[in-house]
Amino acid sequence: MTSAELSKLLWDLANAITAFAALQALVFAYTCAKKEVADAINRKVLKAVIAAMVALLGVAQCIAVEWCGAHLCKLDAANCSLYSEASLGRVVFIAALLIFVMLILYARQLFARKPFDA
Repeated sequence: MTSAELSKLLWDLANAITAFAALQALVFAYTCAKKEVADAINRKVLKAVIAAMVALLGVAQCIAVEWCGAHLCKLDAANCSLYSEASLGRVVFIAALLIFVMLILYARQLFARKPFDA
């Protein structure tokens, strides 16, 4: 496999990771918007566990995107600044999605001022 082919595969992988993060956030938001689901997860400990799992997955996605960017820089040093900026943009996007998901998860407590269920 040539360096150019490997670079394309890594670029596509970073794009796929970012697209998965976006799709995951949208599905999570849609699911949490349903009253039955929102009622079922309205417990302090349960929301904390969900938040921790989502945060860990978001961090893993950011690490994977950065790994792709670092390897792209090794393969094509001439375009390293492009790969670094693209990786940073992807990481910022994933972090913004993570904030969005946390807001959706805790929307009842933040905006409706409803307490947790016992």
